[in-house]
Amino acid sequence: MKVSSRGRYGLKAMTGLAMRFGPEYIPLKDIAKRQNIPLKYLEQIFSTLNKGGLLNSTKGAQGGYQLSDRPANIKVITILRLLEGEITETNSTNDYTDVEYSISQVVYQKADDVLLSFLDKISLEDIVIHYKKVNVENISFSI
Repeated sequence: MKVSSRGRYGLKAMTGLAMRFGPEYIPLKDIAKRQNIPLKYLEQIFSTLNKGGLLNSTKGAQGGYQLSDRPANIKVITILRLLEGEITETNSTNDYTDVEYSISQVVYQKADDVLLSFLDKISLEDIVIHYKKVNVENISFSI
């Protein structure tokens, strides 16, 4: 599976919104700065995610973005499909007599199925929980 910078930045920005989930709209400039993502690139990414129904947006002085649903209900696979299109790389050939067809069906297609099933089980909330757990464990106190 290959994930482009578009997909990685999208996941990063969406996770940032999930960490700040609530009724407030977060300005795009703040998201870009916090996540170290170029603003123009993030505008393109959020346009796609907004059209895909994962974000709510509002304009004006108090404008910005927020998740359209709770982080637990937004799956990683949904974000990646919107931003990446097809996220698996099964080499499909229609030549049923070619050994590559059998390899494709037995190996690559099954691997893709496992990957897609796995990604369908991971939500933004899972990422936030892991992030918080790792960062609490890594805090060191010194006197």
